[in-house]
Amino acid sequence: METQVSGAILEKLVFPLILGIVGWFVKDYLFAVYARRDELVRKEWERRLLETWCPLYYWSGIVLFSGNQSGWERHGLKELEALLSKSAHLLPVGHYNNLIKLIQTLTAQKTMQPAIKDLKLTRQYIYEQIKTLNYLLYRRSGWFEATTYTDFFASAKYLIRFTSQALKHIVVWLAVISVLGGTYLAYLDQRYLLVSAVITLVLIPVLYDWYRQIRLHQALHKSGR
Repeated sequence: METQVSGAILEKLVFPLILGIVGWFVKDYLFAVYARRDELVRKEWERRLLETWCPLYYWSGIVLFSGNQSGWERHGLKELEALLSKSAHLLPVGHYNNLIKLIQTLTAQKTMQPAIKDLKLTRQYIYEQIKTLNYLLYRRSGWFEATTYTDFFASAKYLIRFTSQALKHIVVWLAVISVLGGTYLAYLDQRYLLVSAVITLVLIPVLYDWYRQIRLHQALHKSGR
């Protein structure tokens, strides 16, 4: 009798408690990984915005001003050269070559002058990067908008946003519990086919990521020959 009671307590109380705790730790781990990745991405976006795209847009316009200076003494030319030396991995090759041709023309090198239309397209591309990163970093959340703090309904909007974030944690936690608990119960019920299906579904993203990395490595290896 005591064994049956202990088994019932274990089944109805201890197991759900352990499952909930494990599920919460798994959820925290997933959100921590996402938060670290998101922070790294934001830092890189901010660095590109402030150190590359904004200065590149400014100096690529300044060098087009008419003035008495010529050659490398032309105002902004050295700054543009320094930016291009560090941004070859960011600019598409066509836009990069347009700015290189501009530097060659302004320093009296023997080369074909870039068309004004091409330079406008290049500067438009740079400005689009500025707009996109500015929105992602500062405008999407609304925290940096001055009008947000003068909005009568700002508190209600923040409450909705915080509630949404809390619900996201709860939904992920419940999903983790469902997968772990469902797999364990299926194993106890000897439904090995269902257990194998769940494990396969979990492994598919991992295997796909490995496959994508292998293909990328092979592509880089071929391009380096």
